[in-house]
Formats: sequence, C-alpha cells, structure tokens
Amino acid sequence: MNKVRTTTPGAKRRRKPEHVVQNACTNCRGARAKCDGEEPCGRCVDRALGNCAYQPHTKHAKIQMVESLRSHQHWRRDAESIFHAIETNENISTIIERLQNHESIESVAQWLQSTNDDSEGRSPRASSYSTIDATDNETTGGGPSAFRWSTVTANEEIMHHLFTLYFTWVHPVHTLFDEGLFVNHYRHGSDVFCSAVLVNAICAMACYHHTAVDGDTTDFELLGKDFSDAVRQELDHEDNSLLTVQAFAIMFLVACAKGKGLHASQYLTVANNLMANLECVGDEGYERVWRNTARGLHCLNIEWAQMTFRIPPSFNTTFSSYSIPDDQYDQQLDEREWAFYRTPKDNIDSNISWHSSLTATNNREKAKLAAIVSDIEILLYDANGPLISAEDVLNIYGRLVAWRDDLPSTIGNISNKHTQLLPHALSLLIMYHTAVVQLLRPFLDFEGFPTSLVDRILWQHAQQGLFLLEEHYHSLDISRYQPVMQMFAVLHLTDVVMRFYSQVPSAYGRDGRSTLKLAMSVLAKSHSGYPVAGTFLELIYKTAKDLMDPLPNELLEDFHNALPNRSRFLLDDIINACTATTYMQPVRSIQKRFTPTISAEWAARSPSFGFHPSSLDTVRLRQPSAEERGAQSLMQIRNLLNMN
Repeated sequence: MNKVRTTTPGAKRRRKPEHVVQNACTNCRGARAKCDGEEPCGRCVDRALGNCAYQPHTKHAKIQMVESLRSHQHWRRDAESIFHAIETNENISTIIERLQNHESIESVAQWLQSTNDDSEGRSPRASSYSTIDATDNETTGGGPSAFRWSTVTANEEIMHHLFTLYFTWVHPVHTLFDEGLFVNHYRHGSDVFCSAVLVNAICAMACYHHTAVDGDTTDFELLGKDFSDAVRQELDHEDNSLLTVQAFAIMFLVACAKGKGLHASQYLTVANNLMANLECVGDEGYERVWRNTARGLHCLNIEWAQMTFRIPPSFNTTFSSYSIPDDQYDQQLDEREWAFYRTPKDNIDSNISWHSSLTATNNREKAKLAAIVSDIEILLYDANGPLISAEDVLNIYGRLVAWRDDLPSTIGNISNKHTQLLPHALSLLIMYHTAVVQLLRPFLDFEGFPTSLVDRILWQHAQQGLFLLEEHYHSLDISRYQPVMQMFAVLHLTDVVMRFYSQVPSAYGRDGRSTLKLAMSVLAKSHSGYPVAGTFLELIYKTAKDLMDPLPNELLEDFHNALPNRSRFLLDDIINACTATTYMQPVRSIQKRFTPTISAEWAARSPSFGFHPSSLDTVRLRQPSAEERGAQSLMQIRNLLNMN
C-alpha cells in the first residue's frame, strides 16, 4: 500500500531561490558555484577571474542552429533566384538599382517573385497537363534549380512524370492549393508556397496513378512508400501553415487509396484543426491560396462524410470567405489546358486532344453541391437531431434539382454522346446522382410507404450515375484513374440496383447482373493502382453472393479474374477502408427518425416536386437476401409443423 507523505507545519522547507540562471559562465560552471548571469558575473569580478564567458545551452544552441540553417537556406534561395534572373536577362536594370539602394536580398527576391507570379499566372500553358518541364527539376548547376525539394529521387523524368499525373487526375478533383503559385515557387526554390513535405506528399499520391509499361526500371509502388515515409518524417502537426494543411489533406487521400480510412480520418482531422486557426489575411497570393485550401478541404470533408455516412465537421465562419469571387483569376484558371495523361509517351503524342480545364467553374459548382450534400448528411445521420419529415426531404431534393438545372452546360451537358466530359466534371455529376440516391434510399423498404412514388426517380438517378461511369470512364479505359470517393459511389449505386432492381428488363436499363459486371470491371481497373479497390471488390462479391445465391458461374469467373491473387479477407479490412463494419447506408437508424405521418405527407406533397406513381412496381422484382430466404424457409417449416 502506498503511503501519502504529508508536510507538517513545523517541517523545514527548502528555500526557493529568487533568481535562477539557466546558463552559468564557464568559470562558475567549473567550480559548480552560483552565477548571476551577468557579463562579467559578480563571482568572477570578486575573485578577479578573467575570461568570464558563456557557452550556449544545449537546448537553446540547437534551436539557434536550426534557425540559423533555415535563415541561411532562405537567403541562399533568394540569392539564387536573383542570380538566375540576371543570367536570363530578366529585370537586370531594376535589380541592380534596388541593390544599389541597399535593398535587402530578401526584399529584391520577393519583388522578383511577385513579378513572376503576375506574368506566369496568365499563361494557359502553365496547364494541368504540362506543369513542370524536364529542365525545371534539375539537381545540378549554379541556378536555383540546383535545389532539390525531395531526397527520395534525383531523377528529373520521374519527378516530371509524377507531377503531371497529379495535376492531371488529382488536382482538378481535389484542388487544395494554387497550381500556378506552387509551380513557380517550386521552380525558384522558394518555400512561400512550396515545401519539401508538400512535394513528397504530391509524389506519394501520384505514384498510385502510375501505369506500368514495358521497359519500366522503377518500382513505383516502392517509390510511393518512400515518398510517404519522407512525408511522415517531416510532418509537424504543430506547424500551423497552409503548406502543412495541404500536405495533411493529400496524405488523407494517400491513406484512403491504401484502404486505411481510419488512419486517413486522423490526417483529415489534423488538417481541419490547423486550418481553423488560419485566417484569410495576407497579400493577394496568400489569400488566393487560402481560399483554394479552405474550399478544397471543406469539400473533401463533405465528400468523405457522404461516403461514410456521418456528419461533416463544422468549420468557423471564416471558411465562408473562400466563396469570394475572383472573375479574372477564375477565367485564367478555366482557360488552362488539360489533356489525358497516362505515361511519358503522351508528352510527345502529336495527336493528343487539348481541352479547357474549366477547373474554376467545376470547383465553384462543387462547393455549391457540397453545401446541399452537407445538409443531407446532417438531416439523415444526426442521431440527436429532430425527426425527419417529408417536407425536409423534399426541400433538399428540390435544391438538388435546382443545382442540376443551373449547372453550366460546359460541365453539365451530357445529351451529346460525342462530347467527352472532363473527368473532374464527371466526378461532380456522379456525386450529384449518388446524393439523390442516398437521400431517397431509406424510403424503398420503409413499411407502409408508397414506394411507387420514389421508384422511378431513384431508379433514374442510379442508372444515370452508372451510365456516366460506363460511357465516359469504362469505355475510355480511364477507370484506373477515378477518385477514391467515386469508388464508394460505385459501391452505393451498385448495391441499390442489385438489392431492389435485380431483374429489371433490359428495356428499362441495367439489371443487377449487368450492374455487378460493370462494377467489378471498373474496380478491377482501379485495383491496379489503388489497394482499397481490392477491398471494395470483396464487398461487392459478398453482397452479390447474399442477393444472388447461388451466384452464376459467369459472375464467379468475372470476380476471380478481377481479383486473381486473393488473400484472406478480414473484418479489419472493411473497418479500415470504410471506417465501419459495412459500406451500406444505415437505413434502419434513419427510418427510426421518420415522423409518424411521413408517408401521408409524402403522398400529398411529393407530386409538386415531380414524384408520381410509376410502373416500376412490376419491375422491382428483387431476389430475397439469404437472411430473408432463411426466414421464409423457417416460416414454411413452422407452418408444416402446425398442420401436423
């Protein structure tokens, strides 16, 4: 038993010194005597000791050394950017004039940087396709390109390849920073809008988009792990900067790609906490980057909440300022060119088709849709929220329809089959159709509800989402590059069709079997880069076995071809990928919060929102699940026993 030592009133206490010196002089330290910290100290004066000197304390010396090194690196980068400008005959007279006026190296470099930002930001060729030229990442020489942002590889071609993959497939979907400013500061070795940890995070994510080709001598899977390790060694959750927020957000995407959703959520939480402490206060460049990061992070949280059925985190009011329009900048961003990029040979393909990226338009419309989706998540998944009424659901559905009607035709026109939509615009449309399906799905098996009123609209949105997936992703063989969030959408849309419309005639659209084949084929393509796609394939297979038992041999063969090297599938794999024990929407908990009169209210009010009885009642002939078949068999046995 531990005894508690108490202090009696008469006990002697050690007197605490009034003044404690953290660092004694060398004479006092050698004599282990008290030192007053003065220069010279009192003891050395009294004893006429010469050479009263102080050595830096180990802790403070380390801090001073780090700060000195950082200061030296910054000065070197600034000086190199000035030398580079002089070498290329760029603003020489102005640079010399500023230096003659005793302006600091840092000040001249900042001025030079601002002029480069203004000039390069207007060039549409600073495009998502060809962001960093091969010469921009040189690791030798006397110019600023001698600086290396990453120690993982010095191969210029690999770095160029990875950057191009990222700015083709990831950045337009999840715009977390300003591409032009990042590229310019990368080129000039400036750490204002570029950092080693951000560069490594970008490359780690890009490695998942690499497509193996004949002659590959680099193991990009291993390279991706090396880039991720480099990020983890440098990430600092106390570094409250936009660059750190961006790196944490990209590492969230990396962890999702690996099937580590639980781990990914922690990265996202840290990014949110850091961003909450950053204000949109600074020069024009900083405010622009802040808005990109705030909007991108906000949308990322809402997409993740949509796919994992949770309430998105609430942000402080300063986040709303990301919606401040900047028409001139948005126009420049939309005009930047975009093209399909898979392998380095695409760089020299003269037949490649260039498109306006429309990134600003897509981001703006995505933020509008995300606001509606966020309200859906709060309505459906807030266990402590009010009861859900028909009016609540119909009002949100009306907002979704209005958003789609107002969507600019440049990113929303799918009526022309010969028009190739941009992949980031396709992902936006699939996000929209998935939102409608998730909003209406709880009504399909709600007892006493007139399901014929929602059948047609829900069916149309599920089919439209699958059509976009097949027509614009699968047929062009770019399913390999679809975003992770979209893979979740594939799961949800496929589940609804298999569960409720498995035997729909071909005249109506895809039935359960053809939908399953499409989902397996799309996810198999993604699995060549994204490990999480393997978990999704297993989940689809498990659902198919439950709903189509026995599973047709044709589908069994398709599954084994899609996932030939299967390992043991564990519950932990599901939890890690989906952050829950299932990928399915928590329908029962939603239905428990329906108002008692929701069915009657829906029948009365829904026709004004376009809901009318459909003929799909005769089509929705789904096969019962294994659990339902078991219950039916048990009932039959009981009936036989009762008859006897």
